[in-house]
Amino acid sequence: MAHEIDFTTGKAAMAYVGETPWHGLGQKMEAGKTIDEWKYAAGMNFSLESKDVLFETNDGNILTVPDRKVLVRSDNQKALGVVSRNYKVVQPGEVLEFYRDLTESAGFQMETAGVLRDGRKYWALANMGQEAKVLDDTIKGYLLLGTACDGSMSTVAMFTSIRVVCNNTLTFAVEGTGANKGQRIVRINHRSNFNETKVKAQLGLAATSWDSFIKSVDVWSKTKVDNDQAHNFFSAVSTYTNEKGDEVVSPKTVDALFDLYQGRGMGSDLEAARKTVWGLINAVTEHVDHHRGRTDDVRIDRAWFGDGQTTKELAVNLANQLVAA
Repeated sequence: MAHEIDFTTGKAAMAYVGETPWHGLGQKMEAGKTIDEWKYAAGMNFSLESKDVLFETNDGNILTVPDRKVLVRSDNQKALGVVSRNYKVVQPGEVLEFYRDLTESAGFQMETAGVLRDGRKYWALANMGQEAKVLDDTIKGYLLLGTACDGSMSTVAMFTSIRVVCNNTLTFAVEGTGANKGQRIVRINHRSNFNETKVKAQLGLAATSWDSFIKSVDVWSKTKVDNDQAHNFFSAVSTYTNEKGDEVVSPKTVDALFDLYQGRGMGSDLEAARKTVWGLINAVTEHVDHHRGRTDDVRIDRAWFGDGQTTKELAVNLANQLVAA
């Protein structure tokens, strides 16, 4: 099976605690390891260097492209992306440094970190130390940070829940207004410098965010739905724009979601999920996290940073509409 995980150093650039993920790839870590130890184990101990972009003219002269630069890995000089001169790089080490104070004094614990696509994309995920049980469903809270150096994505930070029974992921944010309202997902484009203090403030307080999210899950798990509502929900999630610009529904996706919802999905038989709005949401998150995409690492990349995240946000919005109806 093809993987997008980086093997530049001869081993998978990924570290983790707990169960072995993604077909045994990565370096198993003991809990409590330092951020510096994580950098080496996860293959994130390289940096990005800026080089001039050159080209040869028809008469043999070598000229520089004035408004572009190429980013290369410090350890092997591999070119990873051509970007503008104003592109602000977030170094792999900065991603892990984001968690240093959280792991040392706020009860967070690193859970996984790694590098994809030869070094073009890298991320880290930490357990917040928060866990809740809604009826018979157990959920844990995490903080995710990821970025890329090839212009393919902004730097992204988010609180995300992981459902223990199936490892489905879903982002959450603090409720409220004004200065008390956190963002579900914080995106920092590469025209701006990465400021970890500002990002943490934009996310909101972890404990408050978690409590608010669990209250939402409790409401979703107690709101029953019938098959017509479920079909409408999955049809809305499965709507896309075709080449002609028309909005159409994918029957294949609707059927796959219904199968997960009606019993094939992990944890679909739990009281919290059976014929409930929470069950609808988890059919979508399982489909995005575990079934859509060529490989496991492609799926997790899309689920966290790509169109899968958009699909999950849509599912949450639709769920809240059902609850409010």
